[in-house]
Amino acid sequence: GEKPLYYAHLPHAFLLASELKALLVHPDVSRELDSRALVHYLAHEYVPAPHAIFRAVRKLPPAHYMTVEADGTETIERYWAPPRPTGPAPSAPEAAEEVVARLRRSVASRVLCDVPWGCLLSGGIDSSLVTALAAEASSAPVKTFAIGFDEPTYDERRYAAAAARRFGTEHHETVVRGEDAAGLLPEVARVFDEPFADASSLPAVLLSRLAREQVTVVLSGDGGDELFCGYPTQTAHRAAEAYRRLPRLARRAVAAAAERLPTSHRYLSFDFALRRFLRDAARPAVERHLRWMGSFPPEGQARLLAAGAQREARLADPYATAREAVAAWGPETASDVATALDLLFYLADDNLVQADRASMSVALEVRAPFLDRAVAEYALRLPAVLRRGLWRTKPLLRRAARSLLPARIWRRPKHGFGVPTGAWLRGPLRQLAVELLEPGRLRRQGLFDPPYVSALLDRHLRGVANHRKELWTLLMFELWAGVYLGG
Repeated sequence: GEKPLYYAHLPHAFLLASELKALLVHPDVSRELDSRALVHYLAHEYVPAPHAIFRAVRKLPPAHYMTVEADGTETIERYWAPPRPTGPAPSAPEAAEEVVARLRRSVASRVLCDVPWGCLLSGGIDSSLVTALAAEASSAPVKTFAIGFDEPTYDERRYAAAAARRFGTEHHETVVRGEDAAGLLPEVARVFDEPFADASSLPAVLLSRLAREQVTVVLSGDGGDELFCGYPTQTAHRAAEAYRRLPRLARRAVAAAAERLPTSHRYLSFDFALRRFLRDAARPAVERHLRWMGSFPPEGQARLLAAGAQREARLADPYATAREAVAAWGPETASDVATALDLLFYLADDNLVQADRASMSVALEVRAPFLDRAVAEYALRLPAVLRRGLWRTKPLLRRAARSLLPARIWRRPKHGFGVPTGAWLRGPLRQLAVELLEPGRLRRQGLFDPPYVSALLDRHLRGVANHRKELWTLLMFELWAGVYLGG
């Protein structure tokens, strides 16, 4: 899933390309929206394969190949599936040592190139490990690249700088400011071809531009979280299983207390995380995971979509494909469900899409050592209990990192690549949001209910609610529509 493949099967032609915009050049490729894809986008913040935002186009799913016969018959088959734990389990020290050995070989093979290369360095465990091993393999200082924000709770540059000092890299960094975002977001919408509401796409594009000034290949830490249970949802699922066992009266009391918390726009604020956790904690694991990660669940879309759009989308279930994929995976626990969803959907349709589109927009190649088959398959064959902790993420990778990284990096909690969209929407992006989500404009477009959108925006701007995810999803759709639909 590291590279995309779009295709369109027309009556007299079969078209394929690595970018959707290339297919749109053909006069017979219609720009009619696919209502099912829109439902998926609103639910997940991206359009998962095999769907594409236009009805005439499809995407080849990750780890699949397609055969097209002379008569036009298509056959799509899977060529790889994630392995499951097998055989006797190694001890944690043995597993950590083997992970480092395999990752070391993976990094070494990816820096064998005759062009300038470097590393994307966020200061987290994954990118820092890759940088440490790249420095081992290089006879010259490695070029590293980091990006931060002028909002302190979102800025991780100090950790990236600490790793850069430890490994003696030639370090470069830049800062994203809210004042610059309004002018940059239409460019981001153009780069991504389809609506894409992961807010880290903006810094990803800017980071790619920074790196491309120096190198043509970069190594990234993509895949580390998915393979080694690095996301906070791992612990959230365990908390949810405990919460579901509470008496209903106790759950109601907790939910009522959460609603009384003041709204904050700080990164990973307690009130936002708690409300989102409680909203879906009692649901089945697949559904609650996707609801936690996404923007508009089905009942939210029922309020958001205008009457005509609802009729088009009424048969689409944004969670059906995920349920089927997870059932085939055969998870035993809620944490296993989280791993399956993170690997099969979030990594393939969000993180890798972001890395590819952002980098390719400036002719930069991203290589992901964690996604080497020798690394990934070894990790997935390990018992899940080795890869996940009780209340701390990535215990095995932290153990592996002890001899290579500064303690302040391998010990610190998962931070993530957060973007201060909530504050930006109330500040430097306020005018852009008001213009793009203006009721008359939405009414002419005919997709979204203007009063409902206005209520979301008003509550966010007044600070009485944090609707940053929902509003960002709508904002990025409207920016995309301005580029690809002409308004």
